[in-house]
Amino acid sequence: MKNLLLIILFFHFSIGFSQTEPKSFRDKFEEFEYYAKPSTTNDLSRYFKRNIDYALLENYKFKDTLRKNSAVVLSFKLDKNNSVIDLEVSSPYSELNFVIKKAFETYDLKNINIPEKSPLNNYILQILSREGNKMIVNCSSDIIYDRFPVFEGCESSSTFSENRSCLNALLEEHFGKNISTDLIKKKKILGRLLLKPEFMVTESGTVEKVKWKTASDSLTVETNRIIAFFPKAKTPPTRNGNPTRLYIKEFVDLEINSANENYIESTIKSKDTTLNPNSELALHFKKFIKEQEISNYILPNDKPIINISFSLDKNVKMLNIKSNAKKQEINEKLVEVFKKFPFEKLNIKSQNVLETYYYTIFTVEHNKKIVIHCNENPDIFSESYFDQRCEKSSSPEDLKFCFQEKITNQIVKNFDTSLITQNDINNGIRLICIVQINVDGTLSRINAMNTNPKYSNELDRIIKKMPKVYRPAYWKGMPIKTTYAIPISF
Repeated sequence: MKNLLLIILFFHFSIGFSQTEPKSFRDKFEEFEYYAKPSTTNDLSRYFKRNIDYALLENYKFKDTLRKNSAVVLSFKLDKNNSVIDLEVSSPYSELNFVIKKAFETYDLKNINIPEKSPLNNYILQILSREGNKMIVNCSSDIIYDRFPVFEGCESSSTFSENRSCLNALLEEHFGKNISTDLIKKKKILGRLLLKPEFMVTESGTVEKVKWKTASDSLTVETNRIIAFFPKAKTPPTRNGNPTRLYIKEFVDLEINSANENYIESTIKSKDTTLNPNSELALHFKKFIKEQEISNYILPNDKPIINISFSLDKNVKMLNIKSNAKKQEINEKLVEVFKKFPFEKLNIKSQNVLETYYYTIFTVEHNKKIVIHCNENPDIFSESYFDQRCEKSSSPEDLKFCFQEKITNQIVKNFDTSLITQNDINNGIRLICIVQINVDGTLSRINAMNTNPKYSNELDRIIKKMPKVYRPAYWKGMPIKTTYAIPISF
């Protein structure tokens, strides 16, 4: 059974510290305030009041009522020479984060009482907090320093990051030894499987599961089963030297491989019933290119599905034929072979100059195994239409340009220019607004990059007032969500 499946796991996880039982904290926020003792009048607050533009705080917008988003904290670590590294700020505004970072970099660290300087700690300072509907400077009087739990085998770790990486390795080994091969076979899992388990390391070092979900109930039960008997930490997590609780949320990337060819074949067939290894297009590619030949060109970051895409001109001639392969050699080879296939055999029933047609050529399976199998009818994608005038576009690229140009014009036309200062004009203003088009045609702003709160709020206001687009994007005959990065310059 053990040689049937080879399981490789990669872990990426984020962490958050929670309550300390001996102090009887109600929640992690009370614990934080107990240690940080924030004050609007301490030396650190007076320093940041002099170094943060008030306008950045005046326009700070709260998007929800979650307490964790009601404060802005600065975190960092120390290297072996006690120099600051990994400096991060938690606000959603890039310009505000930049200002806070630059101010802290010129602040004399000697003015902060750090009881325990160690590369094993993660240091946290509150800089801002919510007061009513405003964000104010309210800095920590005392620094918080968190330390990761130490598990057996990780005692020699010399930094916070090394200790966390060591736990990754232990978890990888633990999952690899204990995951059920019967469940993997039953679920027909092959290749990548992404899980998102969550668990708690307690004040005593024990590991406790928390509520979470995977793609199926059986996988949830299995991961909880494995976490339940993960060994206790030799040293529990600590906050300011006292035992605390550490909440861990992971992204567990499993690579499932097998030596059983029947299992591989049946699993691949179950993934996508539209892909046929004996279709005319698949057999055409097999005549000109071998699966092993393709394997030599595949890169680790290649997508698992390699396809050919193209559009049509008004004379039904193929344009912009390309593949999504990362390497130029395989890209050119696939396009060259595809051009030799008779167009009339592609079964393109809907011939529209504004659509893009996709044919899967091969999939990259476990251990870079290549399977040539193609869809007999094209998968079709069409861009969003901002308004009916965009229907006059001559190509998918022209349609996309029309869509983005009209959104840009709407933003520039409705932007409140009184917000723009002379200093901003002198420095130049370039915003990148990430807009999502929903399946019902409504618009929502996902993010704004390289901006400060007043511009971000103005983009929010404009996007919310925009009417629905004339037509959302379509994929395989169904409306889908799409995102666009809209550059705005003044």
